[in-house]
Amino acid sequence: MIISDDPGLLTSAGAFIDDIAEITEVDAAFLDNANTEWAKGRALTIPGVTGRI
Repeated sequence: MIISDDPGLLTSAGAFIDDIAEITEVDAAFLDNANTEWAKGRALTIPGVTGRI
């Protein structure tokens, strides 16, 4: 998990995740849900993840 407001760091982290070749269906579903919630910029409602963006 990365907590930052540095746009360059967030872009680099996103690129790293996008380049991961081996992810499971569970990983893909988690990342899809996380991206949707994080794009909203509100409290997270993803099981196992707490915090506020």
